[in-house]
Amino acid sequence: MKHRILAFAAAVALWPFGSLAQSIDVLWYAYSPPGSPTQYREDMQAFADRAHLLSSGVRWRVTFFGPGERPDFEAYDVLVVESSFAGLFDDAGQADYTGILANEAAITAARGNRTLITGATPDFSLNRAEPMEPMEFVQDGAAGVLANWINWAGSGSGLGVVALDAEESLWWYRPGSFLSGEVNSDDLEYDCCFRDYIPADRRSWPINTGLTDAAALAVTNATVAFKVPPPPGYTTIFASVGFSDEPTAGTVATASEAAGSNVPREEYWCDALLPPLHRPRTLPTSARAMIPVRMRLLDEHGERVDRGDVRDAPLLTVRFGSRVQTIGPFVQHGRAGAGGYWMAMLPSHAISERGTHTMDALDGGSYY
Repeated sequence: MKHRILAFAAAVALWPFGSLAQSIDVLWYAYSPPGSPTQYREDMQAFADRAHLLSSGVRWRVTFFGPGERPDFEAYDVLVVESSFAGLFDDAGQADYTGILANEAAITAARGNRTLITGATPDFSLNRAEPMEPMEFVQDGAAGVLANWINWAGSGSGLGVVALDAEESLWWYRPGSFLSGEVNSDDLEYDCCFRDYIPADRRSWPINTGLTDAAALAVTNATVAFKVPPPPGYTTIFASVGFSDEPTAGTVATASEAAGSNVPREEYWCDALLPPLHRPRTLPTSARAMIPVRMRLLDEHGERVDRGDVRDAPLLTVRFGSRVQTIGPFVQHGRAGAGGYWMAMLPSHAISERGTHTMDALDGGSYY
């Protein structure tokens, strides 16, 4: 009698969108001395505490560090680097990027697939030294710009980067910079008072959610921008024009990811397949039954994920060689939040060939 052998994946990552509370871990380089209670850090912390009130709803856990400190870069979703312009008008002192240059290897090892580099200074716009009106906390302004950039960079894989204006030291291409292989002095244009705007074909990108040219103008303070076209691997987010009327790129981002989501993805896991498919099974060819496939779905903290937590339920895929069949979706059984499991029915005719079939859980929609 012929038999069919099935093998199953034991732990599978699922990536839902907009389900559980979303948050990112932000590592913020502020070049004041370690532990200094500067106005810059106070204002940026106040901004971070309210960032979720802007369009994305993403909450931040912020850790500041400065020269001489060596954080665990791999423990964070995004690295933000203070602009040199911000320090000129604050008690943070002159721009000091030794804390970035001294950690080139660690940052490089942790870097992910999203980097944004800009000649703009949204942190300065939110951190004025002289007494002025309260910080403008609106989406279509400096707050919305900086929040969008940080959320976008922190929503990819690995450590994202938001490198703000570095005119005073131009650490981007200095020895020891993790960006030195991507940016050099020939890529840059110097002028005064660049007038930033959002190119028409980029207005719908998530990184520009809720922004108009007014927001781009609100963060334009620096005198350095990228020439057009920008460095290889980057694309323009904010275009700009200086007093010389030459087109430049005020802000650039990783080209392959620039149009990607600015909302982080939660990671869900199948903790194991439950009986009867918790181990490889052998089935006779005559079987024409519906085989139950059960699993539990957990979030990154090990808490159970219920049907109400995901917009679309996960699916089941069966692979045999190069062929893939999709079955499902999974349905939650049992009382929600009380040990209920997810189940999909696998028709035995889906595994009619002799050999090893591999089964995986899969997200239920292209947005997660």
